[in-house]
Amino acid sequence: MFQDEIDKVELPAIEQLTHLGWNYVPGVNLGPASITDSSKAGERNYYRDVVLASRLEAALLRLNPWLGEENLRKVVREFTHPNHAGLMEYNQSIYDLLVNYLSVEQDLGAGRKGQTVKVIDFENPDNNEFLCTNQFKIEGINQNIIPDIVCFVNGLPLAVIECKSPYIADAVAEGINQLRRYANLRNPEDDEGAQKLFWYNQLMVSTCRDQAKVGTISSSAQHYGDWKDAYPFTDSDIRAMAQQPAQVSTHVEGTSGDDRIGDMPSPEYLVAARQVAAGIGTGAGEITPQERLLAGMFNPASFLDLMQNFTLFEPVDGRLIKKVARYQQYRAVNKVIERLRNGTTRKEKSGVVWHTQGSGKSLTMVMLAVKMRRDPELKQYKLVFVTDRTQLDGQLSKTFRDAQNETIYNAGSVAELKDLLSKDSSDIVTAMVQKFQEAEQEGDFTDLNPSDKIIVLADEAHRTQFGGLAMTINAALPNAPKIGFTGTPLLKSQKMDKAFGGYIDKYKINEAVEDG
Repeated sequence: MFQDEIDKVELPAIEQLTHLGWNYVPGVNLGPASITDSSKAGERNYYRDVVLASRLEAALLRLNPWLGEENLRKVVREFTHPNHAGLMEYNQSIYDLLVNYLSVEQDLGAGRKGQTVKVIDFENPDNNEFLCTNQFKIEGINQNIIPDIVCFVNGLPLAVIECKSPYIADAVAEGINQLRRYANLRNPEDDEGAQKLFWYNQLMVSTCRDQAKVGTISSSAQHYGDWKDAYPFTDSDIRAMAQQPAQVSTHVEGTSGDDRIGDMPSPEYLVAARQVAAGIGTGAGEITPQERLLAGMFNPASFLDLMQNFTLFEPVDGRLIKKVARYQQYRAVNKVIERLRNGTTRKEKSGVVWHTQGSGKSLTMVMLAVKMRRDPELKQYKLVFVTDRTQLDGQLSKTFRDAQNETIYNAGSVAELKDLLSKDSSDIVTAMVQKFQEAEQEGDFTDLNPSDKIIVLADEAHRTQFGGLAMTINAALPNAPKIGFTGTPLLKSQKMDKAFGGYIDKYKINEAVEDG
């Protein structure tokens, strides 16, 4: 079964990663010292180290060439020796440093002041180093762990992939259990893993080729999910990507002479490393769930997009939960963004997202706001969220504050609504649909703001009152595109088509049932 795991799952995954743009280096080359020359320094000082510090330093200087030696050491230490209370606290703190950047005091010619340091270049993926390795040995408190595949960006281990043979029962569940053991999540008091590896983690994947699921450090087994759409890639694109040049380190230390290397988990590993380094052939059959997940989540641009714009930390029932988008949320948000960027008229920018009840529409709206706020052009827009439920209105406001650390303005009265809509500011406004109805009844609710830098997002757009709402919004905000979110099909009549435009994305009830 072990050889099946390597041949059928691990090797194809590594090969696909190299075609996607990840450079492959065998885990044996990332140890504390050369396995053929003990006097030669390795990538890590100790097996307990999980950050590839020299690669992190190189990335920091590449992205911030002005960075002085003292500040370079300071920033590296922020990542190699963080100081927090628990796994989630470490993970959230490091995430904030990566996504929101950090600041150091340095004189660049205009006096000593705070300068922003980029650790990852999210805008230009090609400026980063993407590296994948297999059988990466890590020393834990009580025992060592050897994850199947670890993916590094600029020297930081941001994803772990556990591979299982497709021929064993409950393979993916077994892989998830293994990941949770590695992260010391099963029985924390037993210290059975190497939790440090997961301080930096963004994605945890369990795959057996014919099934692949993804979660985060807070995901229980039942909350790992499939990634069934590689948007923006099609199956034909996935096959074409497999023909791209692989990013492979062709030298595998220790493969000449004595193959009996103490740090290796088994002799089969060396066979696997040689095969990958030589570049094994790609299949052209049906696209597997593993291939689809890797293409959709691990192509470098999507990997960074998911990390920057589709990852949220939310308090749930007294504990902090880390959430990453489901495939339909990622697809819908990016389709909306594409429409807003490319549409030339209000009609072309408007439309409807039909995602069935319980599929996370509220979170989709939050992720849309997050991505718009980080887009150089779209961050200038005022966002107006319209709901018809007090509970949802409060949920959206709280989630936006937690996700963006941005003040959310809630229109509690008609007067406040008019004032907030009239301002030419790129803020976020939430309002109950009833406030629009009251404003229309009071009159004087036309031409409040002619700007085309306003987006109206209406939740539960299938409800009856939203038909009249569209006309009210058009009168008040004549140039503002409208995006409707609904869990119910709308276009049996032409009313919603006229009010909001055609469908942007669909995720139907049968898909939700199939996804669980």
